[in-house]
Amino acid sequence: MRVLVTGGAGFLGSNLVDALVARGDTAIALDDLSTGSRTNLKPGVTLRVADVSNEAALYQAVTGQEFEVIVHCASKTKVVESMEKPELYRRVIVDGTRNVLALARDRRARMLVNISTGGAIYGETPTCATEETKTEPPSNYGKFKLEAERLAAEAPIPTISLRLGNIYGPRQRTDLEGGVVAIFAAAWKRGQPLTVFGDGEDQRDYVYVGDAVDAIT
Repeated sequence: MRVLVTGGAGFLGSNLVDALVARGDTAIALDDLSTGSRTNLKPGVTLRVADVSNEAALYQAVTGQEFEVIVHCASKTKVVESMEKPELYRRVIVDGTRNVLALARDRRARMLVNISTGGAIYGETPTCATEETKTEPPSNYGKFKLEAERLAAEAPIPTISLRLGNIYGPRQRTDLEGGVVAIFAAAWKRGQPLTVFGDGEDQRDYVYVGDAVDAIT
C-alpha cells in the first residue's frame, strides 16, 4: 500500500512512516519542516516539502506521487500560541485540512485518516471523555481541530478522525507544548529538578507513540 503522511517528518508522523515502511508499505512524507526534521526520516524515505495550507504548493509537491491512503498529521500544536495567532492556526488546521481532503478526493484516495486531538476539544471533564461527551474547546487550537473534524466528516470520501492526546515517545521535542514526558526525562538526565505546576494532584492520560501508531495502522 502507498501512504501519504502529512507532517511526516514530525514526531508522530515520522514514527508512523517507520512503521509503514517496516511492514512493507511505501510511505511518502510531506512536511513544511517548521517543527519536523529530515533527520527523523530514515534513508530511502521520500520527503516532499510543502505547507498544507498552500494548496498550489501541496499539489505541486505530490506531482508524480501515487498513494491510496492519506494520514493527515500536519498541524500547528501550541494551545497558547493559537490564542495569540488565530489566523495562522485557522489557516494551517482548517484550510490545510480542507486542502488535503480536496487532494484525497482528486487523487481518488481510498481513505483519509485525520489526526485530531482529545483534551483540547473536550476541555475539562469530570470523568474520562467518550465520543458522546459534549465538545467544549476552550482554545482556538481545539476549536479549529473540531472544525477540521467536521470537514472530514462531510467529505465525499471515507474518513476517520482520531482524537489522540498527550502522546510521548522517541523524537518528541522538549520545546513544544504537551511534551511533558520528554521535558521531564531530559531534566532527569541532566540532574535538574522536575517542575510541576499546581498542587501535583492533577491527572492526565498519556499514550505511547508506538501505541498511537498501532491504532492508526
